[in-house]
Amino acid sequence: PYFHQECLPVDYAFSSITDNLLLVKNDNGQYYIPQSDINTLNVVCPGNAYIVFTSNENPITFQYPQMIMGRNYTNYETEYGTEQDLYSMHNIQKTGLSTPIIIDHIGGNYNIGDHLVVYADNRKVGFAEITGEFPVVVSAWESFNHGTVNLQGYDPGDKINFKLFDKNTSQYIPL
Repeated sequence: PYFHQECLPVDYAFSSITDNLLLVKNDNGQYYIPQSDINTLNVVCPGNAYIVFTSNENPITFQYPQMIMGRNYTNYETEYGTEQDLYSMHNIQKTGLSTPIIIDHIGGNYNIGDHLVVYADNRKVGFAEITGEFPVVVSAWESFNHGTVNLQGYDPGDKINFKLFDKNTSQYIPL
């Protein structure tokens, strides 16, 4: 869990272990992967927990740094609401279990604002909006099935493919 009373930039919060840090993620499919210069997580905030992967085999001692006085951080709730609308539009369930797919280049015809949609055995399991900046990080959502709870997503071994969602025509185009 994150114990400060205010949000901190994720790169500052984990600056003491950056050399050993592989990945930090939350259950919304946002990531901080410092060695790949990927940061879709942006901030760590009170009331949230994060999964942290390091390259150390032995436990490490970690302390959050001092708060940065007088700094305000963007409220990402507005972005989160818009993202939720897009997940609904594509009929994708966030299961809390995500895997990052990192795309360094896209060739062919596409427009800024189009979406890359990930399919697992013909089920939509993730998407990312094309902004023109690379790498593009797509969160692919793993299925979760326990008792009466069944959340659709990918299963290990599924065939993965991509389609381009053309925002202007609202069509899914195989890649």
